[in-house]
Amino acid sequence: HGLASLGGKVVLFGGHDVSKDLDDTWEWDGLAWTQRTVAGPGARDSHAMATLGSKVVLYGGSGTGQFLSDTWEWDGTSWTRRTPAGPGPGGRVGHAMAELAGSVVLYGGVGSAPDTWVWDGTSWTQHSVAGPGMRAFHAMATLGNKVILFGGEQDANHFLADTWSWDGAAWTQLNVTGPSQRFHHAMTSFEGKIVLFGGGGATGSSVPFLGDTWIFDGASWTQSGVSGPPGRYVYALAAR
Repeated sequence: HGLASLGGKVVLFGGHDVSKDLDDTWEWDGLAWTQRTVAGPGARDSHAMATLGSKVVLYGGSGTGQFLSDTWEWDGTSWTRRTPAGPGPGGRVGHAMAELAGSVVLYGGVGSAPDTWVWDGTSWTQHSVAGPGMRAFHAMATLGNKVILFGGEQDANHFLADTWSWDGAAWTQLNVTGPSQRFHHAMTSFEGKIVLFGGGGATGSSVPFLGDTWIFDGASWTQSGVSGPPGRYVYALAAR
């Protein structure tokens, strides 16, 4: 499913249950979940969402047996499909998005090249720059004037533990040691830092479902020694 914040609420869309993809919209106001009975994107999973100003942007995912390439916006009342002119990121799943300087940055995913795209609220623009390389099911979050990317799945047998930053013009790999190789983890910005939790461990790992918590302050990763949720992957994380 996808998760993002808007107007003091957390917005959730879609996902997959035991038998099918979902197309429902829910909001959390800090006290309770409320389902919004509104028409919107088709049923899907493995899409991405990010907050941009007064709207939540949703892109792509997997639905009806295909990789989707549609762009949607949620304004707190209704979903609107955007049909921008020109090229777009194309069908993909397992990509990640984050807001930076009034735009949404999208990177990678299955079904795509290791590419960087930016949505400015009107159109998609591809940035032809070298980046973190082929990967999917990674995580991204905004930290100050940069977007931070961590880890992901390079292919079925290779998982990553690298940290990258995007400043709006170029990707830079950061020479830092932090969480172990993983995919299907999640990150969120919180009080001037980034929080990362869990994910799926590397193939053959004795701990396939990770339950560790890490904090990134822009210069280094620090593992928190606190106990938390049981190990898991394919979940979402957001700050309130």
